[in-house]
Amino acid sequence: MTEWLRWYNEERTHTGKYGYGKTPMQTLTDSLHLAKEKMLGKVTSSVLQTERVNASD
Repeated sequence: MTEWLRWYNEERTHTGKYGYGKTPMQTLTDSLHLAKEKMLGKVTSSVLQTERVNASD
């Protein structure tokens, strides 16, 4: 099973709409910075909303 997972993630072509001929692992590593930016944005927004609520008390 381990060999199959390695092949599935690191050798086969990604079949998704935006795979562009990359492997799933390449797709993940190429877009990881975008996911981190989005999560950072959510955390920042959440902190700001909490600060506004606390300031209005």
